[in-house]
Amino acid sequence: MTKHYKGGLFLLFCCFLGVDCFGQAIENVRAALEGEDLVVTYDLIKGTANEKFAVSLRSSHNNFATALAQLSGDVGDNVLPGKDKRVVWAVKNELPADFDADIVIKVTANLLALPLTVQPLGQNTVKKGQSIALSWQGGRSADKIDISLLKDGVPQEQLANGIPNSQQFQYAVPSNLKGNGYSFKISTANEEAITGAFRVKSKVKAIFIILPVAVVGVAAVFLGGGKTENGGTTPTAEELPGPLKPSN
Repeated sequence: MTKHYKGGLFLLFCCFLGVDCFGQAIENVRAALEGEDLVVTYDLIKGTANEKFAVSLRSSHNNFATALAQLSGDVGDNVLPGKDKRVVWAVKNELPADFDADIVIKVTANLLALPLTVQPLGQNTVKKGQSIALSWQGGRSADKIDISLLKDGVPQEQLANGIPNSQQFQYAVPSNLKGNGYSFKISTANEEAITGAFRVKSKVKAIFIILPVAVVGVAAVFLGGGKTENGGTTPTAEELPGPLKPSN
């Protein structure tokens, strides 16, 4: 695209997509003068709603050595995808007063980070002493991660503070937790994500029953015969004398 503006300045606009953009695209780059400023508009498409980009503009007046500085609008870090993104360039504050030549402007967008999202816990009920594997995605590799235990949305305990963004964490459920409404919050300096709620239940206790086996032993002695208190033996049914008969 070639535009001719006051002062004999020709501007050739093109877009350049950084290699870290994962298939994103800058399209429909336009330019227009508004007073003494140059307004560059562009479409940043194919990104999801929460993805953030670092957008910069460079020009050929210094062989694209450094990004333009006198900019405002949808430029810099944390630019979200969308159409009709707008950047205002204070041309006279950046170019030499006697500059009069063709110029190429490159619009670059690099994906900063995927949004921070947590993976499902895989279970709604856990036991005391059980180990829970937390995992998440997104954030920058240089981000520091904080992890908190919540109950009904209220912080209960800080589990990790400023750990590397390894995207995984192991948590052993302590014995003092019980009830419903627990969850984990994983956060960086710029965003946070919270897991689904889970319940903590106690371990099942073993119950032992002692049977009265002593009574059975007493009955066995009685039926089988045994010694009396005087040292004799208890007669069995075969040893008992029969009834006396009357004499003639």
